[in-house]
Amino acid sequence: MRYLLFSLSILLLLIGAGCQDQSVSPGDRGETGGPDEMAVDVREFFDKNAIPTHESEMIENLDVLDSLPVELIDSCDVYAITFLWGDLLNSAVISDTVDWSGTLTLDGEGVVHVRYEIDFEPGQDSVLIHDNPTFAIWLSRTYRDFDGLSFLVFVKWRNYVDAVRPRLIFGTGPLTLDFSFFELTNLDAYYPAGNIGGVLVHSRRIWQNTCPGGLFRGNWIKDSINSDNGTIDGFWMDHHGDSIGYLSGSFWTNNDGSRGFAGSVSGLITDQVILELRGCWYYDGPVICADCEGGHGLFFGHFHYLTDSRRGLLMGEFGDYSAVAEEIVMPMRGIWWVLCPWTDCSGNNN
Repeated sequence: MRYLLFSLSILLLLIGAGCQDQSVSPGDRGETGGPDEMAVDVREFFDKNAIPTHESEMIENLDVLDSLPVELIDSCDVYAITFLWGDLLNSAVISDTVDWSGTLTLDGEGVVHVRYEIDFEPGQDSVLIHDNPTFAIWLSRTYRDFDGLSFLVFVKWRNYVDAVRPRLIFGTGPLTLDFSFFELTNLDAYYPAGNIGGVLVHSRRIWQNTCPGGLFRGNWIKDSINSDNGTIDGFWMDHHGDSIGYLSGSFWTNNDGSRGFAGSVSGLITDQVILELRGCWYYDGPVICADCEGGHGLFFGHFHYLTDSRRGLLMGEFGDYSAVAEEIVMPMRGIWWVLCPWTDCSGNNN
């Protein structure tokens, strides 16, 4: 059993580094499919189809955390992610097998661990063994059916002090998907791949301790097309995605070029303020024109409750890499967590 003591100084360093006006290119994101308008009930489909029915389908269940380097354990976040691919809706026009062989790659520091196979057929489908912990590789062919894999992804990203954040890339011949870990905190989505089927994704961040933590979602709204000032609105949620308060605030750019935001969370029924938050933000998307910046950015901050001494940190993103700078209302999402000194990335709090 290993213990993780949150390093407040490192986390504040991350916030401080983010307060600098940074801008980097997101790089080649590949041929990313857009999610369908929930053509199927993803959760129901996974409940019925994403659990292995035979012991032979289970990958050997190693004690993954004990096998990881201690420096990773001391700073990791954990995500449970399942992918299903193939003719999931029984609507594909298929006359031959479809090759879904591919990789799941962590673009960052961490470990991609295969938990189990789903409907893999011996002699045709398999997970290949290799010695690089940052990706998994498999062989898979489907014919009017589907295959899948369930993963645990351990990602070291809280200590990232620059604008390069880890990402997760699902790469196959028919479809490539590129995710931020803000998306993967709570995601149920279907991505069509033309007339040969598609990919279902079910992802959750695993909250390893008893400290409160959760999500927030809403809008990042500029005052005008070329403005670097505006308002924030949305919902403050627990880690299940249930709303526990309204999030509102504003963001701005100072004369020296630094950028900040501040706001509060109030109750759903009453307007009593529960907590206050503030921090900094910056664009990290591509520069579209000489007088404007890209349509994507990051923000980091801290919050404190008004009723007690609890404090915590938050991080999030707004916009989209494909968005243009003329977008005024941009989607916003992120995560928050209360700082607890007994947090243990292995899930033990003794």
